[in-house]
Amino acid sequence: IISANPNIPEARREAMLANAEVGQSGIGGMLQGALVPFVMAVVLALLFMAFTNFLFGGEATFKKSLSVASYCSLVNIPASIVGVPLALMMGTSLIQFGPGLLLPESMEATYIGRVLALTNLFMIWQAGLAAIGMGIVSGTGTQRPAVAIYILLTIWILGMAALMSAMGG
Repeated sequence: IISANPNIPEARREAMLANAEVGQSGIGGMLQGALVPFVMAVVLALLFMAFTNFLFGGEATFKKSLSVASYCSLVNIPASIVGVPLALMMGTSLIQFGPGLLLPESMEATYIGRVLALTNLFMIWQAGLAAIGMGIVSGTGTQRPAVAIYILLTIWILGMAALMSAMGG
């Protein structure tokens, strides 16, 4: 995918390919592949537990919160099943699963374009599952966790789009 992209300068392309080979080979690549999802699940579990216990007055344990975060991460499986073949067919890793798909190329580098590109249907599905799960394990109902999770998701999307705009990426 990197080597077939004509928009990447030759020197940058070679550096990216070298980094990809180093990062995905050997024990380092295997550890990264195993640790990143685990660390993300633990961080999400801590956030879910903190929100539930301190903001909503529920009583969620870390174990239950980790279960919710882990089950929600299973949404990445259908996302990969759909995304990987599309990326291979299209020859790019920039696959859209949301309103960013409808944008003309002229809008892709704008702030609004980045916001729409980051709005991913699989991420919205994952947030909905998290809200349902946290409502159930905490005993607070799903409405308040849903509002909190979608507010956090919106802040994350807007913040990442701003960061990408500031960095020019």
